[in-house]
Amino acid sequence: AGPLRGVRAATAAGLPSLVPAYRNTLDGERQGRGRSHLGATEGADLREALARLRGEGAERFVLFGWSMGAQLCLAAAVDPEWAPRIDRIVLDSPVLDWRAVLAANVARARLPRAAARGAEAWLGHPRRARGLGLDAPIDLDALDGVRRASEVAQPVLVHHGLRDWSVPIAASR
Repeated sequence: AGPLRGVRAATAAGLPSLVPAYRNTLDGERQGRGRSHLGATEGADLREALARLRGEGAERFVLFGWSMGAQLCLAAAVDPEWAPRIDRIVLDSPVLDWRAVLAANVARARLPRAAARGAEAWLGHPRRARGLGLDAPIDLDALDGVRRASEVAQPVLVHHGLRDWSVPIAASR
């Protein structure tokens, strides 16, 4: 629903839109064991959509990313093939720091803080990640949008609500 609200704003600005479904979501293709990889693998779906649009004549892109979709947009923005074609990026409640998101959600669930650190360890360990149903471990450092911010050359507009408890605003700031 979030991306579809963005289509209305893009249309009003004269921009055509495509809202691709990425792997292992309700609307996306099931791949591997069917689990989200927090943006580590799903970026390929965005790049595939961009390639399809380029094949149809599109030359420049404005990317909109909601929540985990921010990971996909930022990965494309630093990809040597796509960076020159991306004009601007708009992020809404972007997940820029998965460690902060894990900690916030653990706190919201009133679990011990150590649960977030445990989750990080499981996500990053090959055998444990497989036990979680992942196809491969997830490198949270590689997905750290704050650390990688200096690599993004395009202008970025960030929208983030002050009361967002699941995706802390600190990374957006």
